[in-house]
Amino acid sequence: MGVNVKIVQGKEKLFKKNLKRQDISSLWEKACVNSYGNKCYPKTGLLDDCCRMEYCFLCDDRENIIRQVKMLNESKEFVLFDRLNYGSGIILWFDNNDICLKMSFPSTLSEINSFYNLIELICKKIGTTKFYRDNENGTDLEDIKDKNKFIELGINDTLTMLKRINEENSDIGINGAINPIFLNKKTIEDFGINLPLEGNMENISTVMKNYEVYMNELQKQDLFYAVFKMYQQENGEINAYMNISEDCDTIIPVKQTGEFYFYAFDTSKISNYYAVLVDEQENFKHIKYSDFIEYIMSMQPKYYDATHIIIRLNKEDIKKIIDNFESKVQ
Repeated sequence: MGVNVKIVQGKEKLFKKNLKRQDISSLWEKACVNSYGNKCYPKTGLLDDCCRMEYCFLCDDRENIIRQVKMLNESKEFVLFDRLNYGSGIILWFDNNDICLKMSFPSTLSEINSFYNLIELICKKIGTTKFYRDNENGTDLEDIKDKNKFIELGINDTLTMLKRINEENSDIGINGAINPIFLNKKTIEDFGINLPLEGNMENISTVMKNYEVYMNELQKQDLFYAVFKMYQQENGEINAYMNISEDCDTIIPVKQTGEFYFYAFDTSKISNYYAVLVDEQENFKHIKYSDFIEYIMSMQPKYYDATHIIIRLNKEDIKKIIDNFESKVQ
C-alpha cells in the first residue's frame, strides 16, 4: 500500500527547467525534515535485489563516496532517505522525462511531510503547481496548494495500515530504508494503536511518534541483514543458502519462507534451505536451516523485529554447532 505521484515535465521552452536525478537529490536536501525538530542528513541511495540499502550509501569516506556517484549514474531507481531518522524511504524514478515518486504506507510523519515538501519544490522549480496522484479510484490531477490536505491523508493512510496489521493479527513485511521490517499485533499495540484516535490529535500524535521512533531505532543499529541466495543444482532443483559469518551481529529470519524479498518469487520452487557455516579448516558446512534455527532459538536470542532475531557466533559457537549436527549425521 502506498501513494504514487507523477510530475510531468515538458519541453524546455515551455517549462522553467527539466530536472534530472541530481537536481532531485539537491531538492531532497532542502525538502527533508524531521517533524520533531531533530537534525537531518538527507541522502539518495540504492537498494539491492533483497531490498537492503547498498552499504556504500551509509559511509562517508572518499572511496565509498566515489562508488556512490558511480552507482547512482548507472541506476534508474533511487531511494531518498534520512540517515539520522530512518523510515521506509521514498522511491524515485523517471518515466521517460516525467518525475515519479512513491511513498509506502505505513509511513513516518517526517517522511510524509518531506514527501510533499519535495513535490512542492519540484513543482516550483519546473514552473507548475500540478501533479498526478493516485488514489483508490485511479489517478487525479492535483494541486500542491492542497499540500496540507495530502499530508493529512498520508497520516490517515498510515493509521489505517497500522490498524489493519493489528486486526489481521499476522506478521506483515513493510519497506524499510535500510532493510525490510516485519510488524505484528504486539508491535502495533506498543505504538498505541488501540487508543481512541478519531478526532483525538494527541493520541494520533502519540502513535505517529512511537512508530517513527521504532523505525529509526531499529534500523540505526549496526547489524548485517542476512539473506538467502538461490542456486539451481545440476538435478534442476533450487536450493536457498544463507551465509552465517563469524563474529558479526547478524539479523536472520525465524521463518525460512517468509522473507520480504521472496514476495515476487514462488518459494514452492525451493527444495531446501541451508545455513552455511565455515569450519576451522575453512570448509563450508551446510546445515538444514530449520535445524539450525531450532538450535539457535534454544539459545534465547534477542528479537530484531516480529520475525527476525539477532545472532553473533564466535569460533567456539560455530564449532559446537557443526560438531552437533555432524554427530547426528554419523
